[in-house]
Amino acid sequence: MPLVSRFVALVPPPEVRAAIRAVLPSAPQVRWTAPAQWHVTLRFLGEADPPDLAAIAHATAPFALAVRGAGRFDDRVLWAALAGETDRLHALAAALGATDYRPHLTLGFGSGLAPLVTALRELRTPPWTVREIVLFRSERGVYSPLGSWAFSGP
Repeated sequence: MPLVSRFVALVPPPEVRAAIRAVLPSAPQVRWTAPAQWHVTLRFLGEADPPDLAAIAHATAPFALAVRGAGRFDDRVLWAALAGETDRLHALAAALGATDYRPHLTLGFGSGLAPLVTALRELRTPPWTVREIVLFRSERGVYSPLGSWAFSGP
């Protein structure tokens, strides 16, 4: 993987990030990701050029999401699950060219995550309205926004 890459994502608002942070348990085996960096990746681009983000945003209407529960990948990645208008989320990812899309919000990395998934089974946030996509630059795990495009579709 290149040291510098790009991806397109959604960013939950501060009140949603605060609601998640408030219920994360103490877990020394987990390296928590910073709430300010939390996002829902729609498509990883690597070094490829992004699709026409302005056109995709123009064709997309705002939609609602919420966090509901948690899961893990390979007992190394702890993530929050998404609920709400997930069909719209999948359609947006497909419009961006994503394949095998698995929407989630990465919370942390570690080992022995099964008890945390159980503890976070009741994780719930208020719904929020997704109103834009953001293009990010990733360099050594630090994400910097390069631009955002507001939804204006029907």
